[in-house]
Amino acid sequence: MTELHYKTAQHSYLFEWPDAIVVVSGLTGYIGAYPTGTSSQLNAVYRDPSQITPAFRERFPELFEQLVFLPVNVDERRVVAEILRKSRCKHKKPAFVLQLTELCNLYCKYCYQEKHPKFMSAAMAERAIAYILGHADAADHLTVTYFGGEPLLAFERIRQIHTAVLSARPSARFTIITNGTLFDDAMASFFQSTKKLGSVQLTIDGDRVHHDALRCHRNGTGSYDEIRRALPALARSCENLSVRVNVTADNRDSIPNLLCDLDAISTHRGLENIHVYLARATP
Repeated sequence: MTELHYKTAQHSYLFEWPDAIVVVSGLTGYIGAYPTGTSSQLNAVYRDPSQITPAFRERFPELFEQLVFLPVNVDERRVVAEILRKSRCKHKKPAFVLQLTELCNLYCKYCYQEKHPKFMSAAMAERAIAYILGHADAADHLTVTYFGGEPLLAFERIRQIHTAVLSARPSARFTIITNGTLFDDAMASFFQSTKKLGSVQLTIDGDRVHHDALRCHRNGTGSYDEIRRALPALARSCENLSVRVNVTADNRDSIPNLLCDLDAISTHRGLENIHVYLARATP
């Protein structure tokens, strides 16, 4: 479906599996599975919105109820706000993602983000805090995620936001997506004092040799040892430390070495909250 008429290219996806056609909505999280015999009709509508007839709507009412097809003249902010207010979302935890900076101290070979030296200002952080507190009900289980770039480059903004949100909402939880190389004792003390850092996600792409070949500094030096040194403090500062491994044909044979190293760290330091998950990056 073209963006000229509908925004499905940004907000929904259609997959043809051997035994079903699967439609996923990026706005609502809706996942619908349809018989393979409907493939031609669904594909035709994605290519040409004029084929959305009353008969099509009647056959696939869920698509429109779940806002998989989003007309271009719809105010996206209003739609998202309405989705959050709907009863089917009332038990979900409101989550806010804050991009604190576009800059990163690493130059990973596969990174797609541009590294502009832009940081969230103190004034913008205040606006973000007001928005978060104004859009989460008192009974909600509020979660705030710090994102970048590398968010720990903007630790003063984290301290500002963390403190202000917790002052108004003591039950709030926080997460960080970080490369882990900048985590130090001062940061550990701060997060341990609040006891509100629910999870930290970082990436380790195999053992030292394979990781350092991909996730390095501008001068080519690797980051494996920096992350390894920070792991115990990171794990003690949060409830769950999630280690993502981007699996490729090049590094998959090194994963057992990585797992052995992480197990050794966990056992030696008495850490039980380090979890590893594998993300398939290439066939």
